[in-house]
Amino acid sequence: MYDFHLKLFEILPEWVVLWAYPLVTLSVMAGLSFIFRNFITTEHLYDNDTDVVDTATQNTLSAAYVILGFTLVLVMGSADTYETNAMNEGTNIESLDRTLILDGSPAAKSMRKDLMQYSISIVNDEWPKLSGGEDPTTEKLLHKFSNNLILFKPETEQQKALYSEIVRKTDQVILSREIRLLNALGGLPTLFWTISYLYLFGVAIICALRLSHATPMRIIALSTQVTMLSLIFSAVMIIDHPYAGKTKVSTEPITQAIKSMKALSTY
Repeated sequence: MYDFHLKLFEILPEWVVLWAYPLVTLSVMAGLSFIFRNFITTEHLYDNDTDVVDTATQNTLSAAYVILGFTLVLVMGSADTYETNAMNEGTNIESLDRTLILDGSPAAKSMRKDLMQYSISIVNDEWPKLSGGEDPTTEKLLHKFSNNLILFKPETEQQKALYSEIVRKTDQVILSREIRLLNALGGLPTLFWTISYLYLFGVAIICALRLSHATPMRIIALSTQVTMLSLIFSAVMIIDHPYAGKTKVSTEPITQAIKSMKALSTY
């Protein structure tokens, strides 16, 4: 299901995805209502049957609003966490760069150059492909700059202290990337989306039954409710894919770290 949603973002603009689900749901509801009115006899429905349909419509829509509303809050919270993780990654890169400047050894200067290349690769190579996993170019550059640690030959106490900080901050940079990759491959489980699609179809069926004897007021009320419910569904799907489409985690923290690194010295 996750791959299916990614395909949607690849072939359709985000605003189209947002409105596609309400249009499809309304079309299904209208089609089912036409079938119920013209091919299935509903005149035998007694007052108590009508009450059952009214109750089912109310309960189904209420439950859907609660579930999707809670899920929307959940995915928005996850999106905020991903933004915070991106800020931490940028801060870790910048902090490592400043520590390398303090060291000033040939090994540190070499590592700074590789750290710059790695950071640029995150923005240009890996970030656009995050929804599909890691980028091999960025992975190679990560290993290249981290392998520079073996080139350090600390002798004085100050050099040893700086080297310990460099090792620690290098681990933080590597961990930040691993967290980002895990976040990119995360999201709501397929079971949730399967049930949600079935539930949305069920809502369309129940509302179509209620429209078998349609009045203008009833058509407007049910169509509005189904549209709002489908919009929430679309919003959950969009926000649940934080590295796809236009509503995604920004690369700004990494970009700012790169600018700061360039400002501190000439490469």
